[in-house]
Amino acid sequence: MSTEYRRIVELVSLTLKDLGFIGADIDRLTNDLPNYWEQHGDLLVIPSTSLTLPQWESVDLIKTAVLKAFYNCYGCLRIAKQTSVSKNVLRTPNVVLLVGDTGTITRRENNITYAYDVTKCMFAKGNITEKLRIAKFNCIGETVVDLYAGIGYFSLPYLIHAGANFLHCCEWNDDAVVALRNNMKLNHVDESRFAIHRGDNRLVCPRDVADRVNLGLIPSSRPGWLTACLALRPTGGVLHVHHNVTTMSRCKSTMRRNIADSMSTQSVAGGEATTPLGTDNRTIQPIVLDIADSGSTTTQRISTATMSLSDDPLAPPLVDGGDTTPHYPHGLDTTPDSANRCDHLYTPRLECHGSCDSPNLCRRRLWEFWGKTFIVGDIGKLLEYRGSIKWQVRLIGVNKVKSYAAHTYHIVYDINCCPMSI
Repeated sequence: MSTEYRRIVELVSLTLKDLGFIGADIDRLTNDLPNYWEQHGDLLVIPSTSLTLPQWESVDLIKTAVLKAFYNCYGCLRIAKQTSVSKNVLRTPNVVLLVGDTGTITRRENNITYAYDVTKCMFAKGNITEKLRIAKFNCIGETVVDLYAGIGYFSLPYLIHAGANFLHCCEWNDDAVVALRNNMKLNHVDESRFAIHRGDNRLVCPRDVADRVNLGLIPSSRPGWLTACLALRPTGGVLHVHHNVTTMSRCKSTMRRNIADSMSTQSVAGGEATTPLGTDNRTIQPIVLDIADSGSTTTQRISTATMSLSDDPLAPPLVDGGDTTPHYPHGLDTTPDSANRCDHLYTPRLECHGSCDSPNLCRRRLWEFWGKTFIVGDIGKLLEYRGSIKWQVRLIGVNKVKSYAAHTYHIVYDINCCPMSI
């Protein structure tokens, strides 16, 4: 029990006693207090596992007991309760304001101000490592496309620190768009340096404009890969592909490579990598790979789920021959089920069955293998939508952003795309 938590329990207990509660009731209510929380200025955000007893349904009791304790310790004037991010493609937060008139907060990171309503927009503070990395980019003279721009998590570092000449922000959550416009003003970004494209990225993103494209959606940004490929300039550019990857280390000394007989492989221009494809080039079949690195005893097993791109409402749009207009035969499904399906289909599970010097080395080998074998291959295939020119696609960076429970990691893959004629 932390010192901060003990202090909160003591203060709430004293208040409850003054209100006439007896020992057993006080114990039951204090055991229902949050043992961790987030503070955003004067706003306290507590988890869904706290304040669950019927007595806490009284706002007056929360104000009198809980808010008073947190005000005395941290100066909090508002309380919000957070559950998980909604399982829909908008990734809206499930946050309820318990005490207070507004959920709007302001936070500052790396000399950038972000203002947003916690009940309407999410803010992933764990992404700070990637924002700091972007801040070190040299984007002077470049045009950047930021898909899934949100409130400007990555857009603002590109403009303020990396020096991007122009930035296209694509976002379809109306509340996030409002916050994004406001954050541009708060940070004194000239309107001549950016454009906000409100709506589905796949429909509103400009084409042939970008020197680099940021795809900041997890668990997978795969639904935006084709859009990103089409957004690149004819001279090519860099894609920053966000992806969740689950890695398990079960190292043992074996060397073998087994590929399911039903699989075929598609070469990427320049022989950079291969990607597993179904017979119709629209289906990723179940696959298990055991790959031994040259000169090592590392065996890497990759397992992926079955999915049909033509059946998936969040997959890249189909483009009919000669028609450059994207078509969505199943419409745009924003139901929880569709988002859950995509979470399952797009998150790889990688296992190492070799002998590695350390768990960190093992994980990095798995991450790099996934990027070189699958992401590079799929991007190469999607670039064929641009026309007959062949492209060279290379993995030039693998960057860990943060980790979750159950061995899952948020990774950003830097993918260089260059037409072979350049």
